[in-house]
Amino acid sequence: MLGVIFLAGTVYFLKKKRHDLPVPTESDLFSMGQISASKNNHAQAAIYFKKLLEKDPRHSIAARFLLESQMRLNEKNQIIETIDLLLKMDPSESNLKLAASAYFQIGEKNRGEDLLKKITSIQK
Repeated sequence: MLGVIFLAGTVYFLKKKRHDLPVPTESDLFSMGQISASKNNHAQAAIYFKKLLEKDPRHSIAARFLLESQMRLNEKNQIIETIDLLLKMDPSESNLKLAASAYFQIGEKNRGEDLLKKITSIQK
């Protein structure tokens, strides 16, 4: 009987502990994503950047880092989705260049060339 009470108390304590963990802030998620990427753990980095984008869908820097991790993982469908998201948020020249590079990497030559034309027209 004492063993059952101890076990029940241990299970309650562990569940309570798990729920008391702080929810990661946007800054935490960004840092964890960067650390994971720096260790070449791009799958984990992508998870952190996606979670950050769920919290703040306008975080263009997280979208850029997410795209870079997805490029390392060669995730074609996710790359296309992230390019669309990134360019809606911030169609800056550097993001256009990154997106063009991503398109070329996944074999979307026409899309990449279209972005390069857009960059050229911006530079004029």
